[in-house]
Amino acid sequence: MNGILQDLRYAARQLRKSPGFAVVAVLTLAVGIAANTTIFSVIDAVLLKRLPFPQADRLVTLWGVNPSRGWADNPISPRWFVEWQRQNHVFSDMASFQPMISFNLSGTGMPEEVAGEATTPNLLTLLGVRPELGRGFMVEEGKPDSRVAVLSHGLWQRKFGSDRHAIGKQILLNGEPYTIVGVLPANFSHSYTSPFLPSPQVWVAGFDPNAITWDDKSYGAIARLKPGVNLEQAQSEMATIARRIEQQYPEDKGWGVALYKAQEKSVEYTRPALLVLWVAVSLVLLIACANLASLLLARTEGRSRELAVRVALGASQTRLLCQLLTESLLLSGLGAGAGLLLAVWTTKTAVAATPSFLLQAMPGLQDAEVNGQVLGYCLLAAMITGLLFGLAPALGRSRASINESLKEHGASSTQSPQSHRLRGFLVVSEFALALVLLVGAGLMIRTLAVLSKLNLGFDRSHVLTMKLPLLDVKFQSTSRRIEFLRQLLPRLNALPGVQSATLTRGLPIEGWSGWNYITEDNANPPPGEVPDANYNIIGPQYFQTLAVPLLKGRPITEADTQTSLPVVIVSEQLARQSWPAQNPLGKRLKVNTGEKTAPWRVVVGVSGNVMAQGPDSGVHPELYIPYTQAHWFVRVSLAIRTQADPTAVTAVVRNEINGLDKDLPVSNIKTLAQIAGEPIAQRKMVMIMLLGFAIVAVVLAAAGVYSLMSYVVVLRTREIGLRMALGAQRAQVMGMILSRGARLASIGAAVGIIGAFGLSRFLVSQLYGVPPTDFTTFMLVTLVLMATMILACCVPARRAAKVDPMVALRYV
Repeated sequence: MNGILQDLRYAARQLRKSPGFAVVAVLTLAVGIAANTTIFSVIDAVLLKRLPFPQADRLVTLWGVNPSRGWADNPISPRWFVEWQRQNHVFSDMASFQPMISFNLSGTGMPEEVAGEATTPNLLTLLGVRPELGRGFMVEEGKPDSRVAVLSHGLWQRKFGSDRHAIGKQILLNGEPYTIVGVLPANFSHSYTSPFLPSPQVWVAGFDPNAITWDDKSYGAIARLKPGVNLEQAQSEMATIARRIEQQYPEDKGWGVALYKAQEKSVEYTRPALLVLWVAVSLVLLIACANLASLLLARTEGRSRELAVRVALGASQTRLLCQLLTESLLLSGLGAGAGLLLAVWTTKTAVAATPSFLLQAMPGLQDAEVNGQVLGYCLLAAMITGLLFGLAPALGRSRASINESLKEHGASSTQSPQSHRLRGFLVVSEFALALVLLVGAGLMIRTLAVLSKLNLGFDRSHVLTMKLPLLDVKFQSTSRRIEFLRQLLPRLNALPGVQSATLTRGLPIEGWSGWNYITEDNANPPPGEVPDANYNIIGPQYFQTLAVPLLKGRPITEADTQTSLPVVIVSEQLARQSWPAQNPLGKRLKVNTGEKTAPWRVVVGVSGNVMAQGPDSGVHPELYIPYTQAHWFVRVSLAIRTQADPTAVTAVVRNEINGLDKDLPVSNIKTLAQIAGEPIAQRKMVMIMLLGFAIVAVVLAAAGVYSLMSYVVVLRTREIGLRMALGAQRAQVMGMILSRGARLASIGAAVGIIGAFGLSRFLVSQLYGVPPTDFTTFMLVTLVLMATMILACCVPARRAAKVDPMVALRYV
């Protein structure tokens, strides 16, 4: 212990003697450790933290799959849930829920729309959740006419001011009274369902799977494995049950079931991106270590006589090694302290800068912080980095010849061949790692460039959108909803600055809402092969407002009423799929074949294809029905195309809505450009962070090359002076230094390209329209980095060319 304290005091004195070196070393380490700690704090909050449920590893989610039609992780139908629940022997409990329910909440101040969920009454019991206040649902409350509700902790705080007497009070949901029976804990997680859905704020138990349309595939299911049953056993039994259902119900032909651990499913979307970023920051830290190792090696060589004297006076090689490692560990400790302080700020900043929809898609991200686990990771990273950048120089000098180091030689004798090779190796490593990061950033930049130019099928500019939940009992009848919208649309179209306004049940990019359909030409398709399409309800001027091209026929107009001929507009994809090589105009199809009264609709138009689910899902068939001829819609979106900034008309649009119904809440006010940008937001985040890490890596690598070449010039000053005295020109001297830098850069480029091939495989899930081995990206990045490295060599090369031969030879 006394020896350790002596080493620490001596290391501190050495750093005080070289404040410039100490500051550069600590700041370099601080940046690398802060970046690592920040990303790890996010990984800890999102990927490593267990769901806040007892024995969360026993929870599994169940999804429908149809491999023959390319469908995976599909919501389920009530029939499947009832059969799964009745026939399985692997689950101790099983619950179902209907997500994406909206409620108009009133009776507690200003009315507002809140996200909700209808569940079987056993959901909270299955999850092992005890309400913070009140109780959960009782078995007898699982009926369609049940009127009890459980609130989220946030809604309880916002609407009731954390009043503990809120239990037993009534609220109005869609104009109907519900009794509050419980309030959930603040840490309750909605991760048992899709993270892309809005977080529920109200849960109701009026959900009876036996009383719902059997083939409505819009429900979720979660189960708890019995003790001793693993996921593979459960999957095997559920696959057997799915085959039985398929045989019993021909319309379910081709459908199976997939089981996932709830924990893994909740982070499925975010795991690849976070792991890519973790690899990236680890590479930055390695570059920082290589840079510092190079600096320490030079510093150790400058102290070669001192170290040799210590050995000559009796210091053992082990003692000397401990002294040098203590200095590097002290540096890493100071860097870790500075990095930790920086990481506290960067973590808070990263969370605050993350868009709300990405926060929702990454459950737990809002809780990311530098906690005990993250602190332990930071300290471990500091210790490893201290060993990495301190061990090689320490070992190199501990083997140095005492006699050689004690001789009164000039500068040239202070660098051993081993040291020379080691510094070259470190520079090559920095270059290779920087190239790997720069290639990753380049691939992401090209991906975003492709996505920004991608034709989504509509024009996203100058369009304001908002949602109107027509959920109250006063809008219970279809005719009342139609009448309200009929009055609203002309008012909106008459507003100053508005080019056109329309309504739609679902905006592009917002996802899939499929219904099956049949055509008159193929009215009886085989069971399990009934086609389906994204089903949309629209108003007049829809195609004009969203700038979706109408390729054939006519648009929806005011003349399409409840009493007129039922019509439909189909997308080009659906027309090609249903009537290949035929004119689709005048053809007839029937939507929602499970509804006996569904009318035959005449195709009056063909629209261009739209990427309704975003770029990754491509183009799917689309159906457009006039809102005046549809009865299944209670939540519509307004789309308003303006001449200038669309947000400028927000207030006047609200006024028009309130003029017709002062109690109708307006929600999700966004521009269409914002909505269209959400599917690529994660890619954009990864690109920005990768680019930032790559820039840091390039700066560090350039600094490493610069320091090496500067040191080489110092070591070879006498040689350069002798060459110039013998007639060498300045250009030749500069070429000699630049050629060495170019050789190192070439070796680094070759190694880096191999490494970049490996990293690009991790990026596959983040790329779009760009192959992971894109030749253009690899070549451009390599050329840019080579040019940067050669520029870093220019200053030392010019310094070498200016050496005065007389001054250089004076010390021979």
